[in-house]
Amino acid sequence: MAVVVELINVSKSYRRGDEFVHALRGVSFTLAGGEMVAIVGPSGCGKSTTLNLVAGVDLTHRKDHFPAQLSGGEQQRTAVARALVHRPAVVLADEPTGALDSASGAAVLRLMDELRREEGSALLLATHDDAIATAADRVIRMRDGAIEAAL
Repeated sequence: MAVVVELINVSKSYRRGDEFVHALRGVSFTLAGGEMVAIVGPSGCGKSTTLNLVAGVDLTHRKDHFPAQLSGGEQQRTAVARALVHRPAVVLADEPTGALDSASGAAVLRLMDELRREEGSALLLATHDDAIATAADRVIRMRDGAIEAAL
């Protein structure tokens, strides 16, 4: 399938007070249509920053702004449904099962995999969830803003 996302030597740095933070350091990878790639690594390694840059929205300062009427799991399921309803060419998901119980998380993963197989959508997922990493076609392991391994 055709390449739908390509990053070549992407870096991102910013200031935090007197400190200069290197959020991403020379990140390069491709994502093909119909492919599922999981980005894994410890908190703060650059997974979410990578997704935000691919999406063209670097809004990490707004990540905790949710409607107060919904639980975290309800917000997450709603966000996944809204992302998938238009059958996009690329789905970017940051911890798509993080606030869900295991049964709901498995259902969301099945739904995303079905979209990938039926519509050819590419999935780029940042996760700590081993089930997602196991289901992915490829796993990109990050540490300290850089790709440590691509499996």
